[in-house]
Amino acid sequence: MCSFMPKNHCLPLRVWCICGSRRLSAFLVELGAPMMVASTATGMGADGIVRYGDAGERTVVAAGRFAFEEGDDGAQALLRLLPPLVHAPAGDAGNTPLAALLPLVGMETSTLAPGAGVAASSLANLVLVQILRAHMASTPQPPGWLGAMADAPIGRALSIMHGEVSRRWTVDDLARAVGMSRTAFSTRFRERVGLPPLDYLTRWRMTLAAAALRTGVDSLTAIAEKVGYGSDTAFSNAFRRERGISPGRFKARAASVGDALQNTSRRLVARTA
Repeated sequence: MCSFMPKNHCLPLRVWCICGSRRLSAFLVELGAPMMVASTATGMGADGIVRYGDAGERTVVAAGRFAFEEGDDGAQALLRLLPPLVHAPAGDAGNTPLAALLPLVGMETSTLAPGAGVAASSLANLVLVQILRAHMASTPQPPGWLGAMADAPIGRALSIMHGEVSRRWTVDDLARAVGMSRTAFSTRFRERVGLPPLDYLTRWRMTLAAAALRTGVDSLTAIAEKVGYGSDTAFSNAFRRERGISPGRFKARAASVGDALQNTSRRLVARTA
């Protein structure tokens, strides 16, 4: 077993990869029940790999997790749209890339080789992308923006907004960019995403702004410019409408929570030292 992206104080998204001569499957478990950690399992060798049995078909199970900060709004948006379990059999039609990845995951996690950790993490990212693609392809209409990304014109509009978030977009601009009339685009966008185009854009801008405020690196003016606002006042008003709190207070609160988590981590390390 390997932990692709371990992190304390996080929301886990667990990935299980089963690689055998007859079975190739990947599972995505969203906030699943606690599972036994490899380091506490019996049968672990000096190389950190847990082995059971010595006969029959050889199957490699690589398990890991993607970790997101508790306040990561983008991660929360993704997790809310996923079912408790996504099963993506690599043998299914359309899952050819996943079928090619899983044997590589098995190879990189079954032996200790130079650069194995980097290789495993990179493969894990690809596995996650392919599982999400498989889920989107097998679900008639996944909810929210996850399903909207599979809709060609609406997915294109979302990509455009995400790529140029600071641009002063209008509904007419977006409709022209995807080759639709204003009315047809607005109706279809709301049906797929659940929000009017500019309301979605504002929410996404505030999500990015909140992430920037949480890091505490950029000034309010710099953040306002990055998310498409010409003044601190306009940005602050939009942020307060969306979040119910001013950017300054949000930043101070995030810093306070971050300090508390760091202090807790230090105490835990001191106890185990």
